[in-house]
Amino acid sequence: MGEISFKEAVFDANDPHSIYDYSRFLIGQSLHSLLGNVAVEQKRKGKGGLGQMVEELFFNYKINSNREADFGEAKVELKCTPLLKSKSDDSFRIKERLVCTMIDYYELADTKFEDSHLLAKCQLMLLLFYLHISGTPVYDYEFLFRILW
Repeated sequence: MGEISFKEAVFDANDPHSIYDYSRFLIGQSLHSLLGNVAVEQKRKGKGGLGQMVEELFFNYKINSNREADFGEAKVELKCTPLLKSKSDDSFRIKERLVCTMIDYYELADTKFEDSHLLAKCQLMLLLFYLHISGTPVYDYEFLFRILW
């Protein structure tokens, strides 16, 4: 029995491990190499642009501004974060901080951490790490690895 291709694969949006397993198709690929010109035609600019493209084009769900985790039923928050390759060796470092959520400072004073929006949203995160190369279009960033954390 052969390996399933990306175009044949499906995932269960209610199952964290199914979502994680499906994300394997991104590793070693860019959205452009995986999806073709649709990634070029629907590119996003600015912070979060690649993450939005992954949500809509790869996982096929509409982006929104809900406070809940991206995959609500599975309680999985999706985050794409850039890495920089060291010039002196083969190591990587994080390019920038990872923003998990916006905090309502008025609500914060009256909420225990255990009951917080932040904990609920980020209890389980699918982190997709990609190689950032200055001047490269967002759709050509290569995904290097993933972790369900």
